Amino acid sequence: SKRKLLIKKKIDSFGKKLPLYGVKIKLGIVTGDNKAFIIDKKKKDELVSLDSKNNDVIYPVLRGKDCNKYFYNKPKDYIILTSNDIDVEKEYPSLVKYFESFGDSFKKRTSKGKHWSNLRPCAFLNDFKNSKIFWAELSDTGQFSICDEEYYLLNSGYIMTVPENLNKEYLIGILNSKLIQFYMRCTSITSGVGTMRWINNHVSEIPIPKFNQDEHLSIVDTVKLIINEKKT
Repeated sequence: SKRKLLIKKKIDSFGKKLPLYGVKIKLGIVTGDNKAFIIDKKKKDELVSLDSKNNDVIYPVLRGKDCNKYFYNKPKDYIILTSNDIDVEKEYPSLVKYFESFGDSFKKRTSKGKHWSNLRPCAFLNDFKNSKIFWAELSDTGQFSICDEEYYLLNSGYIMTVPENLNKEYLIGILNSKLIQFYMRCTSITSGVGTMRWINNHVSEIPIPKFNQDEHLSIVDTVKLIINEKKT
């Protein structure tokens, strides 16, 4: 409507889009075969019992549904992170045997790394080692949370890396707000059932305002309180 368009234009006039702050957004990891690379704790323990070295390439992983407003669920699953820089046959023979159990279709899949036992290439794996922001793609509200642990995220969610000069608590306070929820309803596309899709193309267009120091600190302090409450 004309009224909503005027409100959207007013929101746009008060802020800069995320890329102008140096923010980087990436879709979560596409493994190439979740049935093989995503395992539960029982299978993780089994693989580590075969060879303790396997623990070096098995990490907690989240899905989009695990991302919530200001917090994320504790990971229940794990990803076998056999990236292209790993010679799996030489360094992790028991993992090769595990992967072989998925048959020729796994070996011949099109989405794979240098060797059929390597994960589909991902250029930003190191970003998961540092502090970042996660969120779910499908949601009617913002589901942004800060993750400081080395947790990985599948492609039903997104990862955002933030430069040091932009406070992450301040940023998710804005992104999780009802104002941005309204903004996204004006700009985003929806899924087949009408749920908003918080994809890179639309999230990167969200304008982030620069408030004065007192207003900035007020948002940061409030978000920190919310995060602490969610942890308990």
